[in-house]
Amino acid sequence: ERWYRPNLMAVVAVGDFDTALIEGKVRQYFAPAPEGEAMQPRAAVAPPTERPTFGIPDHDAPRVSVFTDPEAPVTQVTLVRRVLPETGQDVAALRRVVVEELAFMMLNARLFERGQSPDPPYLLSATGRSPYVEPTDILTFAVLVEQDGVESGFVALLEELQRVRQHGFTNAELEREKSNLLRSIESVYLQREQQPSAGLAFEYTDHFLSGTPAPGIEAEWQLYQALLPEISLADVDQQGASWTAPGNTVLLVLGPEAIDPSGGDELAAVLEAQLAGADALVVEPYAETFDDVPLLAMIPTPGSIVEEEEIESIEAVRWTLSNGVTVIAKQTDFRSDEVQFTAFSPGGSSLVADADHVSAQYASALASGSGVGLHDSVALDRLLAGKRVSVSPYISELFEGLSGSASPEDLETLFQLITLYVTEPRLDPDYFSTYEARLRSAAEVRPTQPDAVLFDRVNTLLAQEHLRRRPLSLELIEELSLDRAHAVYLDRFSDLGDATFVFVGAFEWDALRSLAATYLANLPTAGRAEQWRDVDVDPPPGIADEVVRSGIEPRSNTVWVFAGDAEWSGREVLALDVAGEMLQTRLRERVREQLGGTYSIGVQTIARRLPDQEYLLAIIFGSDPARVEELVAEVTVELDWIRGGGEQQYLDTVKEQLRSSREEQLRENGFWLGQIQGATQRGESLAEINRFDEWLDAITLEDVAAAARLSLPEDRYVRVVLFPEEE
Repeated sequence: ERWYRPNLMAVVAVGDFDTALIEGKVRQYFAPAPEGEAMQPRAAVAPPTERPTFGIPDHDAPRVSVFTDPEAPVTQVTLVRRVLPETGQDVAALRRVVVEELAFMMLNARLFERGQSPDPPYLLSATGRSPYVEPTDILTFAVLVEQDGVESGFVALLEELQRVRQHGFTNAELEREKSNLLRSIESVYLQREQQPSAGLAFEYTDHFLSGTPAPGIEAEWQLYQALLPEISLADVDQQGASWTAPGNTVLLVLGPEAIDPSGGDELAAVLEAQLAGADALVVEPYAETFDDVPLLAMIPTPGSIVEEEEIESIEAVRWTLSNGVTVIAKQTDFRSDEVQFTAFSPGGSSLVADADHVSAQYASALASGSGVGLHDSVALDRLLAGKRVSVSPYISELFEGLSGSASPEDLETLFQLITLYVTEPRLDPDYFSTYEARLRSAAEVRPTQPDAVLFDRVNTLLAQEHLRRRPLSLELIEELSLDRAHAVYLDRFSDLGDATFVFVGAFEWDALRSLAATYLANLPTAGRAEQWRDVDVDPPPGIADEVVRSGIEPRSNTVWVFAGDAEWSGREVLALDVAGEMLQTRLRERVREQLGGTYSIGVQTIARRLPDQEYLLAIIFGSDPARVEELVAEVTVELDWIRGGGEQQYLDTVKEQLRSSREEQLRENGFWLGQIQGATQRGESLAEINRFDEWLDAITLEDVAAAARLSLPEDRYVRVVLFPEEE
């Protein structure tokens, strides 16, 4: 009674519905009762609770706190400034927001660039504004550092803030970020008819709760086009200078106990002195070196499309190019400013010797972070300013390939990036050092992370201690070699004659034809006709039931995994998914809602068909350590329930949920991309994609029981329970 405040409430409804019907329902259930209409009796209550405002007292001197935690996953240095939120509703207020956004974009770009230098002072960086407690926002300037790098990382952060205060930004930086920002707003505008309902609902909710203007993307697009050209260097320089203003500043450091054995006092004193002396730092003006060379120096002489085939079942086409590369393309109108692609060639790391496995595992990440061709990562970012395009190479166990996306207008840039990642990859020694340092930092603290300890043990047991499934460790990183990673990468991408490229999105057919013939038909081929190899990573044949102890928090996590071999048809795979969804619903009702034993319990099902046919069903839940035995017993009861097929009401509910989800997926480029890729890799007909409704309608409780009995044997599973360390 005291908390029910209709005058502070709103109802937001967004979607494809009958407006009059929904408005009527809202009024029916939320409007006040007509005058004089009988209401249920109401007891006398205290006066309604007023919505409070929490003011935070100002403070002039900076506050420094160092927190150590034996389970801290990272070492983080965060400088926080408390500020008032922007409450204006006019164009001048939007202009202030845009000026600040541009300034943060430029600062983040500088910090990223410094993080790519040899022996960088920090591992990662991030800055920006965020809401805190009404009516307060915070400006955050944060770096992740190695355990022995707190002081040097903080000094680097202070230097970059002082560089902005003393010398400001440059015109080149400002124009680059204006271009990036305008292009991002334009993309939203171009896809305004395809905005997800949830995004609009969030925008209106934020408007109601916080007063954030919500003029609509049409108005925003016009405003940004008008505002950006007249924002000057002086505007962003003034914004940047305000970041180092005195008062309401807090420095927080969080890390493992090793960062300061004294408990934090000594380190806090050093950092406080660094912060006090920041204004006296002498820094040079920012200077960038940027060679204005084209992304791809020479455009290839076009090849040709030698064979075409209509794939009527999914309204797509298949082309065979003159070098043997296959292209499957499906044009859609789901997103007006998006084309997604993936490419795959059989082989992957399965064809790499065990001695090179670790280098192969990280080779594509090293290539992605090093830039491409003549351009390091910083130069590449600058070269791609104002474009919506991304390409990432990968080497998985069974395939090597690339994936990415672009707007239709930037499609040629995407094809040029594909060409460069295949023919002119970079594996930069400086980036290798940075990346290796990040891995080492993660490996050092991994044994102190309870959940990492738990899942590392689960995965090790599932793979029967296989060499190629070892968890991250300092010993594993010793096997990582830049030279071997480079060699593996070059070998894997040296022959793409057996590659398949899949494109889904808002492309024009003539443009895609031309680009495929020009770029993809010129990718290297050597006639190797490779096939991936089964490296024999198989789950154990019996029961593995273990306890691991890690951490000091009084909590437990239970991971129960059923995995083994099985022959699956498409319908049987769907039946397994249905069984998993029914089991999850039942477990949520019993273990969480009725017994109150967990905040969250989840079920995951996977039916793998490459390299061989296997199933996996995992049940994961957290609980009080004292209740593990009780809850495991309850889960066992529900496993018997699903082995018996469950109940019709659960099956009907899950079918309806899956139909609704599928209806949404059919309007997503990423869904079609994944379906075409999966079916092609498995050698299945693409027409199978359309049989979902047929298969789902046909599934009965008997099908659910058969799938559950096959995937939930009582004599084959891995179960690991995490308990806190014993005192």
